[in-house]
Amino acid sequence: MAGAAGCGVRLEAGSGFGGALALEAGAGAGVGVADVAGTGPADAVATGAAVGSGRGAGVGAGCAAAPAPKNTAAASALAALKRAFTTLVVLRQTSRIRLGRRPRPSTLQNLVRMAVSAAQDAVLSELQGDVAVVTMNRPQRRNALSQRQMEALIETFVALDAGAQASVVILAASGPVFCSGHDLSEMQGDDTAYYRRQFHTCSELMQTIQSIRQPVIAQVQGTATAAGCQLVATCDLAVAAENALFATPGVKIGLFCSTPMVALSRAVGRKKALEMLLTGEFVSAPEALAAGLINKVVPAQQLEAETRQLARKIAAASRAVVRIGKQAFYRQIELPQAEAYAYAEQVMADNAAMQDAHEGIGAFLEKRRPRWPD
Repeated sequence: MAGAAGCGVRLEAGSGFGGALALEAGAGAGVGVADVAGTGPADAVATGAAVGSGRGAGVGAGCAAAPAPKNTAAASALAALKRAFTTLVVLRQTSRIRLGRRPRPSTLQNLVRMAVSAAQDAVLSELQGDVAVVTMNRPQRRNALSQRQMEALIETFVALDAGAQASVVILAASGPVFCSGHDLSEMQGDDTAYYRRQFHTCSELMQTIQSIRQPVIAQVQGTATAAGCQLVATCDLAVAAENALFATPGVKIGLFCSTPMVALSRAVGRKKALEMLLTGEFVSAPEALAAGLINKVVPAQQLEAETRQLARKIAAASRAVVRIGKQAFYRQIELPQAEAYAYAEQVMADNAAMQDAHEGIGAFLEKRRPRWPD
């Protein structure tokens, strides 16, 4: 680009796929984002306003300064660049948290807003007091999990984990269907590496839900199939409308639900899990309740209110203690019993020494409401 000064910035955020970003402004300003396996900057220039984001060990950002564009296309491209760079900022702050560093307070306060604005077409988010509601927003596609939507959900959950406002998260969905699984329109005619990326992102989403400090409650209406059923099984708790249906029907289309199997087999008994996986048949909400896949069945018109009531009950407890409890639950559940007890003993001893425990026990003895330090 003649007469324009350029700069490159290297950011790091976790592991996986890297992205490189570059801006060209002038007669035909454009923004492009390219995913590349590996690390470091890479060239990515495109015309128009196509925007995506890269996640991974190498996220490179390069931008070239040029006179402010005056046409609509250029303005749209610059706006797109701002959204893309916002995603990079979120990932940068995420990397700081994972490395044990404190994020900048001004950035921390806006992490959720930034993550959502970077992918507002796929995911919506709002804070209702100390309860965050994350909504899958592709009703026209039955909330099928596209690659971009999965990435947007991961970014949003990570941002909520980094923030201090939400005590509990509700995962909801727009439209009559909770989630129909992977977006099959993105799963035709590609090689194994492409499919591996899709399933890796999905697995990362599921593990992110269970790793964030806030309990996540699925609010399920309509159907939850394949990876949608996996989402329900993965969430810490689930409330379903009485007409909700659940299935892992991949076997019927020649693609066994192997990754949904991981979450399903840990939420329900082996026999029921295998029945669902081998037949692909729907399971009703009462059956799902009996099997342990969900926690509660409610009339459809009361679904939102009942889910929020459950969230508020959890939010009334100490955030620090709830965080300890969630982390300890998933850690001990896979351990042999003797090791689980040894681990839980130490967790409980550390918890008992905390100010939250002193306040809670004191409040109980004094017959008053506790005033949690956080």
